[in-house]
Amino acid sequence: MAEYLLKGLGISLALTLLLELSYAFVLRIRGKKLIPVLLVNLLTNPPVVLLALTVVGNIFGRILMEVAVIAIEGYIYYWFGKTRDYAITRPFLKSMLLNAFSYGMGGVIAFISYRL
Repeated sequence: MAEYLLKGLGISLALTLLLELSYAFVLRIRGKKLIPVLLVNLLTNPPVVLLALTVVGNIFGRILMEVAVIAIEGYIYYWFGKTRDYAITRPFLKSMLLNAFSYGMGGVIAFISYRL
């Protein structure tokens, strides 16, 4: 069980970082401004994935978790924005877009992998 959880956490975090950092670049988040994107995912992804793999099995619970993550990450982006070097414009919108992209692509990847 522990191996399954660690593998799931590692794969999810790696894919989330790859997807969100890539999409952040598309959203014109570059340079030092990518640091908050990296940090918020290191902070929020493991607990959400752990809950999703162990406790929350239904789609409504997962969507509720994603909404909470969007709010938390948006606030952290806002907080980082108080320092000009790390400021991300429209932090809550960017949080929503980044999370929607990675969640949606995760669904597509899961769908394809189950079909193979």
